[in-house]
Amino acid sequence: MRLLRLQRRLSQDVLADEAGVTQALVSAIERGLANPTVESLERLALVFGVGVVDLFQNPEIKD
Repeated sequence: MRLLRLQRRLSQDVLADEAGVTQALVSAIERGLANPTVESLERLALVFGVGVVDLFQNPEIKD
């Protein structure tokens, strides 16, 4: 998810705000310390414009 966020040039704060979750949750997910709900994953995927499954893949960062 961190790679998707960086690829789209979003801060954790902006991503969290747009997804309706906390910045702490975004940070914890990126560090592998959280077990997000399906609802949280759906909200995050919606912001990215991808499917939930895409949050579990490693996209390449393109400049």
